[in-house]
Amino acid sequence: MSTKSAWSGAIDSTKEQGINTGLKVNKGDKITIIATGLIKYGKEDHAWAYPGGNIGKNGQKKDIAILKARFSESGKSYDIGTGVYQLAAPESGELRLFISDSSHSDNTGSFQADVYLGSDEEHTTQDPVQPCVPNAGKTLVAPDSVNVAGLTPSPVTETCLPLRN
Repeated sequence: MSTKSAWSGAIDSTKEQGINTGLKVNKGDKITIIATGLIKYGKEDHAWAYPGGNIGKNGQKKDIAILKARFSESGKSYDIGTGVYQLAAPESGELRLFISDSSHSDNTGSFQADVYLGSDEEHTTQDPVQPCVPNAGKTLVAPDSVNVAGLTPSPVTETCLPLRN
């Protein structure tokens, strides 16, 4: 999986059809989607949702305002919620992301999503982890511009990640 998203954007809660990402996938392709955000899916004070669905009034959650995906004109939709990791595309087609709701006209806000194509195995063969030289105790300190509220950053000892086989 590439560390650069193949598509990144907003899914407007007022658009019943959602957004066409323009990404064409084949059945079985690996897809990772990460979603964030908060929308209002109705006029009621409690009508708030995150990509996994509504927050719920008094703990009563309903399956409303969930981020979903559609891959073709078959009409089948698939729950994405806050994200999926290396989902095998269930159908071939163009990826469309949308928010499930019975009425989009009273919605406000949007979810943000990043879509990544491919698998970790593909990534490691295309872009292997490069070895690093241990720092022999070298200490790094964040620049002064990072100081917040007069706090001095703590020194950090530089380390290397273990190599993958």
